[in-house]
Amino acid sequence: MSPAPDHAAPRAGSHLHYAVLASGSRQAASRAWVQWWHDVSRIPVDVSDPTVADRKLLWWQQAVSDAFDAPPQHPLLRALAGPDGRLTGPPRALWLEQLEGLRLLTQQTRWLDTPLLAHHARQTTGAATEGWARLLGAADAATHGVARDMGVALRWGHVLLRLAQDTRKGWLHIPIDHLQAHDVRAHELLRPAASDGTPPAIAALLDAWKQETDRQWRAAEIAAVGLDGTERRALRPLVVLGRLQSALLADLAVQGYPVLHQRVTLGPWRKLWISQLTTWRW
Repeated sequence: MSPAPDHAAPRAGSHLHYAVLASGSRQAASRAWVQWWHDVSRIPVDVSDPTVADRKLLWWQQAVSDAFDAPPQHPLLRALAGPDGRLTGPPRALWLEQLEGLRLLTQQTRWLDTPLLAHHARQTTGAATEGWARLLGAADAATHGVARDMGVALRWGHVLLRLAQDTRKGWLHIPIDHLQAHDVRAHELLRPAASDGTPPAIAALLDAWKQETDRQWRAAEIAAVGLDGTERRALRPLVVLGRLQSALLADLAVQGYPVLHQRVTLGPWRKLWISQLTTWRW
């Protein structure tokens, strides 16, 4: 059962597009990794039947595992194969860890507490960003850890930036303990009242989420600065993603977090400037 092809990734002009460009001579490998991760991570979102979604992810687990022993058949995996035709770069366990984490999303649409979401973020987006860094030559365990921390910070920001899209599908990735700490009920986010502005309690909740995202990202960047040149360069696409996300979150804060009713984006020239400046300086 081969999954149907999804939309091409990264989309031109997207944050991921600029991150791939920051990969330099490894753009082809980066693009293939991003396309694979995009396609598999969309399965729990796009497939409405949880049983079917789970079967698709199980198919991918088997396909990935087999591709380390024999040349893969799926074009997304062939694009990431080494000279001998088998998968290369990230180890088998890291690929399978991501898929196992995505399987949880076929059954779970809420999170009881923040530690559970943090574990899931490390298992999925964190593993994906670590895999990307490994693909670009990161060989040190410290670099792998920083890449995974960056992935968690990116996932935290993603929760905020995609809040409206996710809640329209019935998903709420802000955990119950965070809602309770700000006296916000789940239905206020899942079925927001028509309004010209974000209610104060919700704005405070989202601002706290944004501040935690910023804290996580700053800590990961500080850790990355201590790495040697080759290892740091393997993180360059992730740094581009993080800085683009940080700029967008800053805009959201200035506008009062209108994420429940409108989509806020960075302008194309601003995205280009941030990504180019980061690539030159990192």
